[in-house]
Amino acid sequence: MFVVIESIVGGGKKLYKEIARKLREEGEIVIDQDFPDRAGVLFENIIYPTIHEGVSNTPMQRFMAFLMDQLAHAERISKYSAEGYVVTEGFFTGTLAYQVLYEKALSLEDALKVAEVAKLPVPDLTIYIDTPYKKAYERRIVVEGYGDKDDFWGHSIERLKAVDANFKQLIKDKVFCPWEVVDGSKDDKEVTGQILDIIKRRSK
Repeated sequence: MFVVIESIVGGGKKLYKEIARKLREEGEIVIDQDFPDRAGVLFENIIYPTIHEGVSNTPMQRFMAFLMDQLAHAERISKYSAEGYVVTEGFFTGTLAYQVLYEKALSLEDALKVAEVAKLPVPDLTIYIDTPYKKAYERRIVVEGYGDKDDFWGHSIERLKAVDANFKQLIKDKVFCPWEVVDGSKDDKEVTGQILDIIKRRSK
C-alpha cells in the first residue's frame, strides 16, 4: 500500500516517520521516504537553493524538478507497496497544490497528463493533516528552525492559507488519488493515532 502524508509547510507531515515506525512495530514491511528527497542531487542543487537561498528559476522548472525527484523512486515505490507499505512525506499531490495550483506552472489537466505519461506511481491513499495556519507557521519557525525571510513557503501565513485551500480543492474534487483528512489541531500523538486508524481501515 502506497500512503502519502501531506500538509501545508509546518503542518505535521513529518509524522510520516512515526507512522512508519508504528507499522513496523506491528510486524509490517515498511519503506519510508521524504519528498523532496533530502539526500538527492535535485534537492541539493535545485530544490533547496530555490526555497531557502533565493535562487531564481521558473515555476515549470520547479515542477519538473519535483517530478523528476519523485520519478527517481518510482520503481522502489511500486515494488515495496506491493509487498507491504510505502509511507512518504509528500508526493505529487503536494506538487499539484504548490507548483500547479499556486504557482500555475501548467494547468491541472496537463499536470495530470504528464504524471500519466511518465508512469508516476499513484498513491493508494493520501492523508491530509488539516492544520491551522498559525500553528503550522509557529511549528515551522520553532520546531523546524525555518520560517525566516528566505523560507519561501514557511515565512508567509497568506501563502500557507492559499496552499491549504488548494489541498482542500484537490480533496473535494478527488484529484489524482483517494484522500482522507485528519484534524491537525490535535497533538501529534492523537494525529498519529488518527492516521494509523485510517491506514488500517483502508488496507483491509
